Amino acid sequence: MQQFRFGGFNMLPDVVKNLLIINGLFFLATMVLESSFGIDLTGKLALYYYDSDKFRPYQFVTHLFMHGSFWHLFSNMFALWMFGNALENVWGTKRFLTFYLVTGLGAAALHSAITAYDVYNLNTACLAYMDSPSIEAFHEFIKTHLPAYLKPSYMNFLDEWMNAPARSEYAKESVKAVQNIMGLKKDIPTVGASGAVFGVLL
Repeated sequence: MQQFRFGGFNMLPDVVKNLLIINGLFFLATMVLESSFGIDLTGKLALYYYDSDKFRPYQFVTHLFMHGSFWHLFSNMFALWMFGNALENVWGTKRFLTFYLVTGLGAAALHSAITAYDVYNLNTACLAYMDSPSIEAFHEFIKTHLPAYLKPSYMNFLDEWMNAPARSEYAKESVKAVQNIMGLKKDIPTVGASGAVFGVLL
């Protein structure tokens, strides 16, 4: 029984190879510039919410080559190599590169739309809280709108407030905290080729 083989199948076609190299170089540059020169490449090239002071239009492209850790990079590049080489061999270089970029940009646009919806809801909750700050409302706000990794510090503040509920400065500080949470939401960076890679997997 003869085994079928693709004619001229390349295990590392041009676009996949160059994407692997570029992503690796970006990751290396991020590590070296941060450790040696204190330059935060992520702060410049990651994708930020459009209303953030850190947002730049070019980030829709550059964030595709940034990764948060070695394993983030490795998992994305392994999936790209595993499945991208098959697509590029079947479709050809130009069509595969177009597909990769379109799915990456499409994922970024979808992510930005979801973030805009989240920011709108958070802004509504912020305004409602600022109208009538209270211990109960603050507890509900941080429980609903704060990521788990940020909750401990705000829970400590809440405990202090609960121990001295009559002190008006706690209410004022809570309003500043809510405004700060709003700013944090806008400044969360998005990095990685995951959107484009999931397009390839699809």
